[in-house]
Amino acid sequence: MGMKRATVVPYFIAALLSSAFADDLSDLKQGVKWSIFHEGCRVYAPDDGIGNITQIRQCIYSTQAHNQHFEDLLGNVNDAVLLDAVKVAVADIPAEFDLRGAFQWVMYHEGQKETIRVMLGRADFEGIRSLYHDKQNHNSNARNLLAAVSNADIRSLVNSL
Repeated sequence: MGMKRATVVPYFIAALLSSAFADDLSDLKQGVKWSIFHEGCRVYAPDDGIGNITQIRQCIYSTQAHNQHFEDLLGNVNDAVLLDAVKVAVADIPAEFDLRGAFQWVMYHEGQKETIRVMLGRADFEGIRSLYHDKQNHNSNARNLLAAVSNADIRSLVNSL
């Protein structure tokens, strides 16, 4: 009987740990997403690849100083796990927060279409990001959405509008 009980306990513990890990991973992904879309932690480097994961981690830490649980999570994950969370966030953010609609609003409602197209012609992506941020500054869920996209994504977005 002791043998049977000994084999059940590890499965139960494994199930609890697995559940806790899944919750922590979900919390990590949500916190990373918030730090990008709401706080503006930039993900992409100028070469359109994902930027330095250490710098991304530092930015995320700085936006989460109020959240000890999240800081503990972030401090306990390796770069590969954080990178996966970042990739999930940047895949979700544009559709979840309607980046296309927010960008269209800046181009047409705010009358910035021509200015943005001129900036695009000069490959002035920092200028586009800055203009977009300024015109969306009133909307805390939109103003930093471009932190989740590459310059190539911005080019495609502008050309599609």
